[in-house]
Amino acid sequence: MENTLSVISNWVTHIWAQIIIVLVITLIASRIRHVIINGVERKLSTTENIWSTSIVEALRQPAALLIWIAGVSFSLDLVRTEYQTPIFDSVPTLRIVAVIATLTWFLLKLGRFYERHDI
Repeated sequence: MENTLSVISNWVTHIWAQIIIVLVITLIASRIRHVIINGVERKLSTTENIWSTSIVEALRQPAALLIWIAGVSFSLDLVRTEYQTPIFDSVPTLRIVAVIATLTWFLLKLGRFYERHDI
């Protein structure tokens, strides 16, 4: 009985440790994205090229969302592999839908920026 509890405890700790590591890496990637986009935006502020500025502005939030979609879906894939429950079988499909919706959001933001600035 004690051996079984030890195995279960190790398994639960192992899967949750992996999920926490994935989410911490996702958080770090999101912060790196923030620093990179701010740096690019700072560099582009000295130019008068409205195209590059509009792309950076439109990309800011969708890029962050794409990073989080990747991190959370990878974590859910880890859970799906361990638990083998049918509810987690929809994770790959939901990931594709979320990526398409995020890319659509980026394109809509880009279009609105061009409309606002009469490009």
